Amino acid sequence: MPNINCFDVEISKNHRDIGNFLKATQGEFTDFFGIQAPMPSCFLIDSRKQFDEIWGKKTEDWQVAWVSDNNIFILKPEKFLEESSHNNQDNFWKILKHEYSHIYYRKLSGGINKPKWLNEGLAKYLAGQKAEEISLEDALDVTELHDDPGANKMIFPVGLFWVRFLLKNFGKDRMLHLIMGLKGNPSKKHFCDEFRKIYDFEFNKKELWNKIKGLTD
Repeated sequence: MPNINCFDVEISKNHRDIGNFLKATQGEFTDFFGIQAPMPSCFLIDSRKQFDEIWGKKTEDWQVAWVSDNNIFILKPEKFLEESSHNNQDNFWKILKHEYSHIYYRKLSGGINKPKWLNEGLAKYLAGQKAEEISLEDALDVTELHDDPGANKMIFPVGLFWVRFLLKNFGKDRMLHLIMGLKGNPSKKHFCDEFRKIYDFEFNKKELWNKIKGLTD
């Protein structure tokens, strides 16, 4: 692994603003999830070249961060706009918050990071990231995004669409119980079984379509 700028948020002096931000986020997420996840260590990446070397392959210019265990890897604030396609510095903070959400998700689920659409959609929701407009046809493709590796950008707006729909119409507790029910089994079948028990309808395109029409007409 290349030599990168690593700091522990508890003792950081050069980036105390990041440490303070993560501490505030920890309080917010602890309230939402009902559990407390550890404070992450952050690895600040200096360039796209370094990002690719750590990732192990060429990355898209919109990709700026990821989580491994309790570590967040992210382009450093000073290079965030220069080394990515992002054009708003505020996106750095939203993405940092997004990545911390994944740590909470994995803790609540017992280490499971699937379904990908739910993990990414909830992170996007909690980070207050923009809700891109998508068609209903695209939204119904959620049933195919259980194992998506994240390179498909549609996983983010589709995930956010369904997270917002489920939270608005069925509340937070059901979603948290769904995530907790994933413990020990990352399979799509297990998720669909848990979904049916908690929401009382099947996780398939026909039933999702019926719920959208029934709750929005």
